[in-house]
Amino acid sequence: MEIKFNSLQQATIGVSGSDITYECTGNANISGNVLNTFEGGNITKKGDGTHLATFSSFRDGQMSINFEGGSPEDWPNLIEVANTFLSDLREKVGTIDVSTMKI
Repeated sequence: MEIKFNSLQQATIGVSGSDITYECTGNANISGNVLNTFEGGNITKKGDGTHLATFSSFRDGQMSINFEGGSPEDWPNLIEVANTFLSDLREKVGTIDVSTMKI
């Protein structure tokens, strides 16, 4: 029997983004042009690579974050970094459609 791959319905894609101070990485699970989940997120400090937090999101308006470095005074800023990254990621995902990608 000949097996054919007809279309890509869903994909998990490694993604990254950075600003002046921080870098974010993780895995985006995408269907069509919708971000389903974001897992394995990491926030590191640019320059020295200090690992500061992990984060994930399983739907819009929901995020889990674990602080693993820095001081409590830094935590609000790290929450903002993760929120901005997820918002920008959702916006970027909205401009593509994985079901039209070639496999």
